[in-house]
Amino acid sequence: MSTLKARIILDSAKSSTQSFFAAFDTVRTARGATAGAPTDEEQDLLRAGLVFAAAGLDSMLKQLIREAITRLAEKNPKVQEELETFVHRQIRGDSEGSEAISGHKFLARVLVSANLQARLIEEYVRELTGTSLQSADQLFKTVRALGLDPKEAQLDAQQLKGIFDIRNKIIHELDVNLNTARGRRTRHSRRKPELEEHARKLLDVGERILGEIEQQLNSA
Repeated sequence: MSTLKARIILDSAKSSTQSFFAAFDTVRTARGATAGAPTDEEQDLLRAGLVFAAAGLDSMLKQLIREAITRLAEKNPKVQEELETFVHRQIRGDSEGSEAISGHKFLARVLVSANLQARLIEEYVRELTGTSLQSADQLFKTVRALGLDPKEAQLDAQQLKGIFDIRNKIIHELDVNLNTARGRRTRHSRRKPELEEHARKLLDVGERILGEIEQQLNSA
């Protein structure tokens, strides 16, 4: 199956994410906490659970693109349309990837290749996987590149943006809240139900996307 590695990544992300939330419960039990706010150290386990879920979704999607995009381009008109749009942008020199090149250089790369279509898809994969997919906009772009309808995949842009915003605060700002009273540097208070639900939603998105692609590739 051409999605085997993507499936392994997603399953590993689920396992690792759940381990952090389980570790949170273990630590709380060990110190005899039955109520009250968790410590910052305990909340770090919750934060790590969300971060791993987001990273797992990112990694799975990139692997899915590498594994499946060639076959999808052969059988799915929507994927073909997205590939054509990419080629048009490249020829205009309007690349969105991390390795933007001129239209002339793009044409030169492609035209000297022994297999024109294979080289086009290689360049397409390079653009799709060249940046982080941990944002609502990038997630929607990836879903469309895979030939899926974001609505049918049950993607809620506003909800996903909120989840990724929290992830970004954790990763880029250490979850520090600079707007607390008296100018004290404290961290945002995080609760297990909140972060566990956010992590579950990200992994559920990955499961729906991967399941749909597996079904497409396994169909006649």
